[in-house]
Formats: sequence, structure tokens, C-alpha cells
Amino acid sequence: GDSELEAQLRDNAELGRMGVSIEDGKRSDGLIGSVFGFGGRGFSIHNAQSFDTPSAIVDSIEQVTKQYYSEIFNTAYLSDTSTPQSDKEATSPLLGPNVAAMEVGEFDGKTVLFMGGGSSGILDVYMLA
Repeated sequence: GDSELEAQLRDNAELGRMGVSIEDGKRSDGLIGSVFGFGGRGFSIHNAQSFDTPSAIVDSIEQVTKQYYSEIFNTAYLSDTSTPQSDKEATSPLLGPNVAAMEVGEFDGKTVLFMGGGSSGILDVYMLA
């Protein structure tokens, strides 16, 4: 194995908090050959034919939420007595904005990406083309 990678995976300040799939990337011998992670702060959109990356969204979901909806920034639903305000920042250490749904559509001849926050209920809309 790779001792440096293994040490980083055990260290919460490095990769230790990163959620990874134990099914995706599995080799025929049952070991993980490729790592697929969850909970990233950004995403990239690739051209399916060329695999070029015309668009990369790094942390704009968090930045816009913090600017315009700071009272429910990275909120979670922790209990039946929770409120979005009392659970502010609850998802920051692991999931960030916790996007739970994504859909692509068209509006006025332009491609639009809709993303819904799982805990906050905030809908983010990106014009892609």
C-alpha cells in the first residue's frame, strides 16, 4: 500500500473525513481500485464528447448561501425540535451545503442546472449555456 495515503486517510485534517464509496471502483478481487468520494465543495461540468471542462464551480454554493442566507448557512435537521437557525453550520465539517437533488432543464434556449439543498431547502440555479 501507499503509506502516505493511508496516513492521510486516518488524519481528519487531511482526507480522514472524506466519505468514499465501498462499492464503486471495486476490483474483481474485492479491493478498491479507484476511489469515489462524496461531499465535495464543488463540481465540474464536462463535455461528453471531448471531456473538456468548460465550467467548474468551486465553492459558489457555500459563498452565495453565506452571503444571502447566513442565518441558515449549512444547516441540518438534527432533531424534531431543530430549526434551520439553531442547526446553522451543522453540515460544515462533513457535507457543506449537502446538495440532495440536481436536474438539468432548458429555459429560453439556454441550459439550466437546478440544485436543491437537502437540509436548507435552498434552490440554486446556474445558467450553463
